[in-house]
Amino acid sequence: MQEQIDMSYEGLVKRAKQYLGQMLIESEKAPSRSSYNKLLGRWTTNKRDVINACTQNLKNLNQVSQTLYGKDVVTFQEESENLPNITINKEGD
Repeated sequence: MQEQIDMSYEGLVKRAKQYLGQMLIESEKAPSRSSYNKLLGRWTTNKRDVINACTQNLKNLNQVSQTLYGKDVVTFQEESENLPNITINKEGD
């Protein structure tokens, strides 16, 4: 069964908060540096990979929100290699 997604603006804001929470949990577990896993034949996921995935998910949420409501869910204040400086907008904005 497919997950139902709340496409309201409030639902998108809630999802952004979930992405940030998930990023915190996963980045705490992830190593700072990637290493090659010979058994799996691939590189392990590191903190930067987790942050990049979260940032991309948040940008995708912004695209959906812009399409439906003409406003962003998350405001990216600057781009950087580290965790971007962001603000989650309020439900009523």
